[in-house]
Amino acid sequence: MGNANSSGPVPTWRRAAAIGYDLLALFAIAFAATALLLLVIRQPVPAGHPLFQLYLLLAFKPYFVLGWRYGGQTLGMRSWRLYLEPARKPLGWGRAMLRYWVAVGSWLPAGLGYWWMLIDRERRTWADLVAGTRVRFVNARPLRAAATRR
Repeated sequence: MGNANSSGPVPTWRRAAAIGYDLLALFAIAFAATALLLLVIRQPVPAGHPLFQLYLLLAFKPYFVLGWRYGGQTLGMRSWRLYLEPARKPLGWGRAMLRYWVAVGSWLPAGLGYWWMLIDRERRTWADLVAGTRVRFVNARPLRAAATRR
């Protein structure tokens, strides 16, 4: 995407803010997915049940994978003008899904995969390292110009 600013890594606070916005979207997805599940099975499901947790992770996956694959942004990233930039050829389905599962796994060891961005010069997380991506700042001007052409 030509709108990415390559002036340097995105500040950690900005990435954290985007994650916070994405959490709001994930709450909505979890609510809808749980409502759908309850309609289908017609009985309560314990929140901590491993199959229910896996079900939610699978429900969250399209939000991230489709956002990264088509446009390089989730809603949180778009709100904070961030863009997922592939280091090499465009981000394909396989690398987008790999990035998602590594991102999920990055939370398990006390968020170490995300704390990693504090050490990395380019502020990459484990998911970025594995998928060959970087998060960059998006210039506002080219996006507005592109929107007026439609």
